[in-house]
Amino acid sequence: MASVAEFERALLIERVNSGIKRAQAAGVHCGRRKGAGQTPVDLPAVRARIAAGESLRGVAKTLAVSPALLSKRLRAAVSGLRHR
Repeated sequence: MASVAEFERALLIERVNSGIKRAQAAGVHCGRRKGAGQTPVDLPAVRARIAAGESLRGVAKTLAVSPALLSKRLRAAVSGLRHR
């Protein structure tokens, strides 16, 4: 029974790979777009709003990004300043 499942899985992988190759030959882009995940954030404005007492979650909501993204970008900016 397991050998039949392995054979079916191999056939599935073969069909998927041939479909991807056919699409690439036709000029269709497969995968994530370049620059995806690079949402621009005005960090000085974010810092000013947080310093004025607005919550990180509130700032994130108005910018239509996640609070985790803001935290990540703020941490990256601070660590980037330390290494200079």
